[in-house]
Amino acid sequence: MTAFPEPLVPAEVDLRDFQYMELDVRMLRDSRFAAQVSGDGFRAGVLLWCAAWHQVPCGSLPDDDIELANLAGFGRFVKEWVKFRQEALTQFVKCSDGRLYHKTV
Repeated sequence: MTAFPEPLVPAEVDLRDFQYMELDVRMLRDSRFAAQVSGDGFRAGVLLWCAAWHQVPCGSLPDDDIELANLAGFGRFVKEWVKFRQEALTQFVKCSDGRLYHKTV
């Protein structure tokens, strides 16, 4: 059985009062993520970055397809979300607390 890594940030990190998230435009523009995923996967991924910024702990998401579909802009269309899940969650890693953390966010 594979052990999950420890969360990438402490559980108490809460940035919900921080309205703005810094974005390294060049890094995103020139990334493998931008070059290799579909347009829908890219859109969903960036929306998930934004959602992760205001989750607690910051930079994480729940590993639940109903919640992820909503946060990724698919609303109640979970079957559509699942088609793009892998692409959208590029660079997110599941940790020992059961949440998905983005390595950059």
